[in-house]
Amino acid sequence: MNFRIFYEKLKSEFRISVAYDHFESKPTVPFIVFLDEGKRVYAADNVNYFKFNNIRVELYTDRKDLELEEQLENFFNRENLIFVDDGSTYIEDEKLYVHYYHI
Repeated sequence: MNFRIFYEKLKSEFRISVAYDHFESKPTVPFIVFLDEGKRVYAADNVNYFKFNNIRVELYTDRKDLELEEQLENFFNRENLIFVDDGSTYIEDEKLYVHYYHI
């Protein structure tokens, strides 16, 4: 799945603000940002056999939202996206929680 398709699916599934890397103006909470973390390549005998994108997904909320986190995880599962849940952090300056996923 390329970045454009991933973006469109997130937008239609959640109907909240979604952006690649950053927003041009301050979004309404909750919102999702996803970033390219490079490619992983499986290679042997000087041949690249398979490569895929590593994507970090960040879910920002003004309160800890377990329901929205579960909805996002269910979305990953329906789309057959293997993910790692890296937990939440509270950003004091912004008064926001951010929950990190890697897919």
